[in-house]
Amino acid sequence: MLAVFWDDADLALGDGKLLYQEYNQFNLSDIYAEIIFNRTAQDVTKFEAQNGKAPFSPSWIVKITWDHILPVSHQKINLSESNTFQCILTTDGQRSFALLRYSDMNWGPGQRTNHDALIGYTDGKDNFHNEIPKPPNNLFGRGGRYRPQTVTGNTGVLGQLLYDLSGSTESSSDPQRKCQLWAFSEPDPKEWALGLAPCPCTRSQAQEDLAFGPDTLPSQQMALVRELRDLRWGGRRGRVFQSVLFNRQRAGKRCVYDPEGPLLAGYSERYFTEDRTQQHIEKDLLPFQWCCVQSPLCNLYLEKRPLDRCQGYSWSSFDSNIPGSRGAPGIGLAYGSLHFITFDGSEYTFKGLGEFVIVRLSSSTGSNVFTLQGETAPLVTGGQPKRVPALVRLAAFYQGVGKVEWRCAESEDGLKILVNDVVVPVFVGVVRVGEQGFAVRCITKSRCAVVYTEGLNVAVWRDEAGRLAALVEVPQRFYNRTLGLLAHWSSNRTDDFLLSNGRLLPSVNNITPSEQSLIPFGQSWAVPPPESLLFSQPPVTPFNPITTEELMSSVSPDMLARHSQTCQSSIQCVHDILATGNTKLGQQVLEDQQLLRTRTQIYGNMPPIVTEPTVIKCKIDTMVRVQVKAQDPNRDQITFSLALPRPPRATIGSGDGVLVWTPQSIQPVNLTIQVSDQTSSTMITPVLQLCNCLNGGSCQYNSVVENYLQGKFQVVGCLCPAGFSGKYCDDKADVCKGKPCFPGVECFRQKEPDSFTCGQCPFPTVYQDKPGYKCFENDFCLPPFPFPCHEMADCSSTGYNYTCKCKPGYTGSGKECTDINECMDPSACPNAKYECMNTPGSVRCSCRYQKTRDSDGCGESANPTGWNVFNVSMGWKDPKSEQGLKQLEEMLSMGFQNKFYSARVSSPDPVTAEGLNEFRINVSSDTPHWYVMDYLTRVSQYYGIRSAYVEDLDECKTNEAVCSKPAQCVNTYGGYRCVCNGTDLKEIQSCILEFTGVNRTDQTNGQSLEDKKSLILGLVLGIGIPLLLLLLLAALACFCCSRKKTVTGDIPHLLPEYVQETFHPPFNFDDPALQYFPHCSPRTIDNLTVQHMRHYR
Repeated sequence: MLAVFWDDADLALGDGKLLYQEYNQFNLSDIYAEIIFNRTAQDVTKFEAQNGKAPFSPSWIVKITWDHILPVSHQKINLSESNTFQCILTTDGQRSFALLRYSDMNWGPGQRTNHDALIGYTDGKDNFHNEIPKPPNNLFGRGGRYRPQTVTGNTGVLGQLLYDLSGSTESSSDPQRKCQLWAFSEPDPKEWALGLAPCPCTRSQAQEDLAFGPDTLPSQQMALVRELRDLRWGGRRGRVFQSVLFNRQRAGKRCVYDPEGPLLAGYSERYFTEDRTQQHIEKDLLPFQWCCVQSPLCNLYLEKRPLDRCQGYSWSSFDSNIPGSRGAPGIGLAYGSLHFITFDGSEYTFKGLGEFVIVRLSSSTGSNVFTLQGETAPLVTGGQPKRVPALVRLAAFYQGVGKVEWRCAESEDGLKILVNDVVVPVFVGVVRVGEQGFAVRCITKSRCAVVYTEGLNVAVWRDEAGRLAALVEVPQRFYNRTLGLLAHWSSNRTDDFLLSNGRLLPSVNNITPSEQSLIPFGQSWAVPPPESLLFSQPPVTPFNPITTEELMSSVSPDMLARHSQTCQSSIQCVHDILATGNTKLGQQVLEDQQLLRTRTQIYGNMPPIVTEPTVIKCKIDTMVRVQVKAQDPNRDQITFSLALPRPPRATIGSGDGVLVWTPQSIQPVNLTIQVSDQTSSTMITPVLQLCNCLNGGSCQYNSVVENYLQGKFQVVGCLCPAGFSGKYCDDKADVCKGKPCFPGVECFRQKEPDSFTCGQCPFPTVYQDKPGYKCFENDFCLPPFPFPCHEMADCSSTGYNYTCKCKPGYTGSGKECTDINECMDPSACPNAKYECMNTPGSVRCSCRYQKTRDSDGCGESANPTGWNVFNVSMGWKDPKSEQGLKQLEEMLSMGFQNKFYSARVSSPDPVTAEGLNEFRINVSSDTPHWYVMDYLTRVSQYYGIRSAYVEDLDECKTNEAVCSKPAQCVNTYGGYRCVCNGTDLKEIQSCILEFTGVNRTDQTNGQSLEDKKSLILGLVLGIGIPLLLLLLLAALACFCCSRKKTVTGDIPHLLPEYVQETFHPPFNFDDPALQYFPHCSPRTIDNLTVQHMRHYR
């Protein structure tokens, strides 16, 4: 079993097609077929070369293509998800391969729950091979189970696999497998059986036919050959004859006969000669055992070794041009001193000396094919020559074969044989077999024959007086093509005596012309010297033969009557007794005549030839009527009978040949039909194919399940109806045995035949048509159902229901979804430096300082030294809430992260008359108050802020400045200054007013003013002027620095709508004065450090 791509497909969907084409090496119809053969041979040969095996030449190919096949679908059909792939099966008779090619493999998961496509093969016994993806759970990814076109196969080509399906042919013990391999490797019999002689139709014919002799066994493996031959039909009880000749392919014929005479079977053997004994065993004998005895594949054996039923041995058809044809070959005889019996049965005596043409055969074009010449000489008995001639030498020449010559042996009574003028030894048996298609066979040492192909035989024997006799058998193809002393074969005696010049010596009223009148006929067939095969010298002494009339008149009537009685009224026998004075020589003539009559009778009386039936198909307890078809070559009346033992309830009409039989069981039995004429019979044992199907099963006569009697009795298979199974459909089928339901779903048998139900499909799958049979992922969220949810919701099907859930960024029931304004949540963007912009289903955070010259992100930088202290006034929407300092710290920590340092409640009264909470916050020195104000305004709705105001804290007004009295407090942005006598005080300094009423600095060392007047004057004069210049330079630097605060870009006005609706910030963000650079600190002015209130962290 081969799985090219094993999964549920639906050819009814889309444009999917299944295409196939068979190719045979004997039927390469077009150039495309040749391309298929050549490419397959190349691909397989390359694959086999990797394993060190011989090249592959396919003899048969079938190509199957699945084109744009769609998977089985319950609901959703995606026409783009199709698969295209191909399989090529090929064999050379010994090796078999599957070539798999994958093109566009686009199946997706669809709505199927099991994705278990298989690619591989198994022989159903020991060999299993499956392609496993890497990793094994990879389904639809590259190299996955459903993407074989992305995998480099064992051929080294992407998307191409090649499997060797041959199995182990050497060690296989399966007879059926052996039979199939043998049959596939065997050529058509027409290639090697041409020219084989057909089996004689009867045993007696086989005994007389010079082209057939007794069966012989090889000198090696004799016992095994005998055992295997006995296994064939008729082998044990039959009598076996074999052909003397073999054809050019060294094939021959063996014929098996019933002891009573009919032919049982004729076997054409491809490996016939003894030098091919091992091949004869493996290729001729063992296949019969594999195919006909051990398996039900006898039809394969008969295709490669067709049985011979003697068709063609006699006339293959009745020819109206052959009057009174008895179906025999032409037989002529030259014997005695010197008598002839022509092919048409005319008898005459010719007493000429010299070399004569006994018979000459011509082809259809008129050219000479075969010549038999004989040399005559006066008969010598008792040392005295007689006045009658006899044959002393014979020579046969077959065009393209050579010459065979018969002579009397000089030293003994036997024959001397020369083949092409070379003496061959004479012994009983086949003494010579020529490669050109002839053999010399000796029955005795004094009787030898030359056997040619296609039925031409010449038998020559020697009698006691040294006379030679010749019997010539001519096959039917030479009908009307014979000339010479054996006359013209035409089944008409009136034209027998055709002279060599073409003139006819007529026979009046079918009466043979007189001996004297036939002398010109005989002399016309004298061999001209250039055509001689014997090269004999002409007679030296004159020969005066005695005529038959003179011999008959030379004795008394009583003596003539006694000789006639002795010779059984044979004139030729009486002639030779009188001519030689030797009764034995007359008796020899009588025996020669009897030999001809016997052979003519045996060959002429052909048995009936049965053509049908060769197979009888029948059913138990059902009567079958079969017409036996037979014909008799002699047109004799035939009768029909059944040989014993006959099957019960089997009869046949003796006259009409109608066989009637009602089989009652599958007990093996032979049914042999015998068809007889008056003298011979033919037997045929047809193959009986019995059907024993029960419960309405259909008989499958092309499928044999049991084989008996060497393939002659076969029980055929059954196609069981619904609900039944078993070999004969006698078992009630368990429809659940094959697990027809969906994997994991239980199967339940029903009372009705072949009926079952399945359990429910596993959640969340659903079924279509039949519950639990095929289960799919039903999806109410996909067509053809209308989408049940809001367009901004996700739909999840649960088999028979569905749920809707709004997508992220939306809120609602799923049936209805609205966009969530993520900007309401301060955490939507990283911090206050980003502007939050709501988008459908999401949010976009844009940097408020995109045009900054900083390269480290959105205004991100390390905090500079110092800090700013701002006053924050906040009012809450819910006055009862416990919001306050903690809430403010949370907001500022999220919005400003490292820019925010600390916050505290304003003391002593944190709540103003307007109900606002007062806070003090410490932020980095590069964070302005409007930045904080802007952020609090943006998040006011989220945190429930009713109002928020951020301003610079005037520490001098709020008495939060720490200045030594009587130093003057001067407020600055984000801080304050303590000035004494026009000079900023440090924290360790105190202030003492000068006498002029202006405050002065009191040094901690307690020096008196008087002591330092001179010093102050010196400082004023020595340092004051340079210091004034330094202050002017500082003022100029500060001016330049303040110019550098102008940003190159604008802060976008991107307040959300809800913020704009709630507050109107008192800032114009387009004002360059409010634009902010984190790296330019205003904390140091004129080289004077601004005083700050204590930093709370």
